[in-house]
Amino acid sequence: MLSLIVILGACAMPTTTPSGEVAPAATVATTTTVDTLFPLTITDAVGQEFTFDAPPKIGCWWAGCIEMLADLGIVPHAASYTEENANSVFFYPVGVPAHNIADTQNPEFWAAAEVDVILMRVPNDPAHDPLKAAAPIFYLHHPSYGESAQTGYQAFVENLHILGQLTGQPAAADAAIARFDNVLTNLRALSTPETQALTVAVLFNGEGYRFIAPGNPFCVVLAEVGLGNCVGEGAASTETNAEEFLSLDPDWIVYQIGDGLAADRTDPIWAQLTAVKEGHIYDAQGRRYYCCSLRGLTHALQEYAHYVLSAANIPAPGLWLDFDPLQSSLTQPSNGTNAVTTATSTSGTRQVTHELGTTAVPVNPQRIVALHDLSIANNMVQLGVIPIGAANAEDARSIGDFVLPDSVAPTGSIPEPNLEQIAALKPDLIICLDTHTELYEQLSAIAPTVAVRDYSAADALAAQRTVADLIGQTDLFNEQVAAYDARVAALREQLAPLQATLEVSAFGIYGENLYITHQIGWTHAKVFDDLGLVTPPAITALIGDAEDQSASVSYEELPKLDSDVIFLIDPAYEDGLAKLEATGLLDLTFASGADQIFMVAADHWYRGGIAGLNLVLDDVEAHLLGKELDTSGDFR
Repeated sequence: MLSLIVILGACAMPTTTPSGEVAPAATVATTTTVDTLFPLTITDAVGQEFTFDAPPKIGCWWAGCIEMLADLGIVPHAASYTEENANSVFFYPVGVPAHNIADTQNPEFWAAAEVDVILMRVPNDPAHDPLKAAAPIFYLHHPSYGESAQTGYQAFVENLHILGQLTGQPAAADAAIARFDNVLTNLRALSTPETQALTVAVLFNGEGYRFIAPGNPFCVVLAEVGLGNCVGEGAASTETNAEEFLSLDPDWIVYQIGDGLAADRTDPIWAQLTAVKEGHIYDAQGRRYYCCSLRGLTHALQEYAHYVLSAANIPAPGLWLDFDPLQSSLTQPSNGTNAVTTATSTSGTRQVTHELGTTAVPVNPQRIVALHDLSIANNMVQLGVIPIGAANAEDARSIGDFVLPDSVAPTGSIPEPNLEQIAALKPDLIICLDTHTELYEQLSAIAPTVAVRDYSAADALAAQRTVADLIGQTDLFNEQVAAYDARVAALREQLAPLQATLEVSAFGIYGENLYITHQIGWTHAKVFDDLGLVTPPAITALIGDAEDQSASVSYEELPKLDSDVIFLIDPAYEDGLAKLEATGLLDLTFASGADQIFMVAADHWYRGGIAGLNLVLDDVEAHLLGKELDTSGDFR
């Protein structure tokens, strides 16, 4: 075997990472080239040392070698492939090898291809020795077969580090590992106590009961990110008889199809399994749960999340031969705005009394349809839960950074929900408005339905508080409210010097009238009240004892309602600002003389849950602090 010792500088072998951690992506200097990486001395998975003066011509004896090179964007010099996988994105996204090895056990074929090294997986089998006549054999890690220094998915991480060096492409290896790190991060966001308790069996097809063991890379990931635990023991695979498997009775079965589907099973025990009876079983594409790289593992994990965590709306990865991890949503960095709660529903229901009655709802609903884009759907998004369908989904209003994802299915308009579209989504909970009285029975026939008020005149957070309870996010909601209260206290202290003299009003502009409200149910009114902002006495008198604490007044009355600061809400509505400016009345207000008339958006000044309250605080802080406000005038 070719062997000599060289000293590696910046290109030394990376240290291995502890089990359960992904090595951080290395920073590669822009001056790094293949010339600076070679000569290279490197050790394989069985401890053999090799030295290469240049990137070798690689022959892939093992499919994992092909998959990992695909993750690096590299084509092996030689491998065995069929017409089907030659055209696959999974194996060959950038082209096929120059040499197709018809018989991988025949050293003459490898010699004819003139490969510099043959890559295969552990164990170091003496049966492979004849191939060494053609080229040295370099062993990669595979925890499901022979022993090596790496276990679980870390074996595949280390293989990528090795191949990055061997091919002179360490940066490409780091990028592939970083993509998988994103997969782990995105999957962790889906974990709940219920998913952590799930038991899973990944079965091989056939009439027996052979399944992969907890030490397998796929199972290691599930346990680490909190999405389930594989039944059995060991690092590779295990087999039991039917009665023993029935005693394990997993919550979910992943059926690795080969010559038959799960529906083809006929043994008597099969029908007694809980997963089979509840339909918690799916036919897996290929055998990527068992083999052979981070590329294959990403496909398996996305497929698992698609079926088992249906509420997360993870798209199906499709056929594994067509799978490109670069296009997978799981490999994309998390932006922190589209987190979801997930997983299988906890069994059982609870009684919820609401605006239109009392309903038995799931303890942990997963497929929720929201029949209002702001008061329900956006309130859910703020609490980290994405509905599967929503009214006005195609043109949903957002509150700050909280936007309804495109994955949310449309269910008609708010006043006229589409019952067929709702039923097709197979929801386990529908949240509607108290104004959906006429449709309530029809909605309830589709799924348990709870009605909330669009807004409450006495409580700006009433709808979101109810939604938080329904989706199991009361603790998070309370944390957000506490953070808002702390922010109010700090801002109130900053505004203290102005409190004695500053008078503030807010008007909506609708057609030929101004609209004023002091209902605490509107977000801006609650913020004004929480901050102790003073309203002009003329406005208080105008509203009087009105039950809804609001009033509609003509433009001509504006001078009588003058304030130090005026907030005009949604001035673009019906060209309201242009109409108001045409009257010349804005020039007659004290606020205009000091440029203290401010334009603000309607959605968060009227509604928007806890996020809406914070956005109103942003507006108040921006316009009332950090500038000189004139409170000396007395137009009134």
